[in-house]
Amino acid sequence: MINASASAIPTGKGVTLDNNQPFPIVGWIEVGYAANSAVSGSGDGTGAFTKTLFDLNGKWASGGIPGPVVSVTGNSIAVDMSVYHRPAAHGSVLDDSHITVTFPDDKTYTGTLQLPNIVKWSNNSEWTKV
Repeated sequence: MINASASAIPTGKGVTLDNNQPFPIVGWIEVGYAANSAVSGSGDGTGAFTKTLFDLNGKWASGGIPGPVVSVTGNSIAVDMSVYHRPAAHGSVLDDSHITVTFPDDKTYTGTLQLPNIVKWSNNSEWTKV
């Protein structure tokens, strides 16, 4: 909840409410961790995810030179291009073997995933997972 009155916050399971205190809500929050996997979201709102041919998360080499670092969350892709002194790129998983990524200092490219660990881009360049 955002901007809720203290009385609107549910109590129990670690949260207590005492309106006689200057800070009436006391308690804790439980947080969990879910590791990234080779599953990428379909983005269709159903909670279903499309599994890519291989895990995209990690370090990649372009032209044999290690550089880009890819992170996938749901169906969103983030690419750290800082090793090349370029801005971060963002995109999404289209299906199990296709992605799209927009490089803000260039343009948008479609990538085709090829086993065992290659992305072949629409400009005919390739990245290999390292």
